[in-house]
Amino acid sequence: MIKWINNRRLKSKLIFCFSLVTLISIVIGIVGIVNIDTISQSRSEGYDSLGVSLSEMSCFESMDSDLKNMTTTNESQEITEYIEKIKGEKAEMDDVLNNIENEVKIEAESNANLADKKIMTMVVLIVLGCLLSMGIGIVIIFLINRPMKKVQHMIEEMSAGHFGLRLNMESKDELGEMAAAMDSFAEEIQTVVIGTMNQIAKGDVSAEITSNNDDNEITPALIQIIESIRKLIGEANQLAEGAINGELKNRGDATQFEGGFKEIINGFNQTLDAVIEPLELSSNYFQRISQGDIPDRITNEVNG
Repeated sequence: MIKWINNRRLKSKLIFCFSLVTLISIVIGIVGIVNIDTISQSRSEGYDSLGVSLSEMSCFESMDSDLKNMTTTNESQEITEYIEKIKGEKAEMDDVLNNIENEVKIEAESNANLADKKIMTMVVLIVLGCLLSMGIGIVIIFLINRPMKKVQHMIEEMSAGHFGLRLNMESKDELGEMAAAMDSFAEEIQTVVIGTMNQIAKGDVSAEITSNNDDNEITPALIQIIESIRKLIGEANQLAEGAINGELKNRGDATQFEGGFKEIINGFNQTLDAVIEPLELSSNYFQRISQGDIPDRITNEVNG
């Protein structure tokens, strides 16, 4: 289950979390409504039971009728009979009232017990719902926060020039994609850029690298460095080969370079000029002397 959630997109994780919390709230609400309805039905049944008891109290009507008849007669014997009859009806009424009182007490106790049970059920559900919601929130936070800390740590390492760390995350969400991109970037920096720079530092410019997209700014710059050094080496080799073959008038083409590379080629050319000029003068003097022509004294100043 955790792995399934971990592979969801961040939006899906949040939607799942909020939906589950909403579902928990709905379940608690439904249970609460059912409990309230149960208590209401129990109360209605109590009223119905009380109504049945009240319907049995026909003695009230008889007593009322007997009281009216007793007040309208003047016969002492009839009055005595009515009094006895009323006493019996009163005793019957007392029994009915006692029964009603007992039923009310029993129903009240039953409703109170039922209400207590339902309240306890609601409290338990609310507590469980809160704990479950908090647990879901903690899991989601953990699933998001832990990889975020790893990504942050790797960024700090890369900013310090350490490119050996890899995240190796297996999740398929945005954080997993970010981690994969960072791993790929660190791998390219470490193997292509740093590896090539180490080769160049050792004088090896044989590396052949290609740019993987048009917006890549690192690889083209590295390619340009390699090409510039290759051209510089080529010009130097050409000048050296020319000097070995006696072609002392050969010069390096400084227009192919910029900055420090251009200064190096100009320096080579100036060095050759400084060396070759006195050599050519000496050669000319030797040639004239060999022909019996004694030249004038050399007055040109030469460094070195």
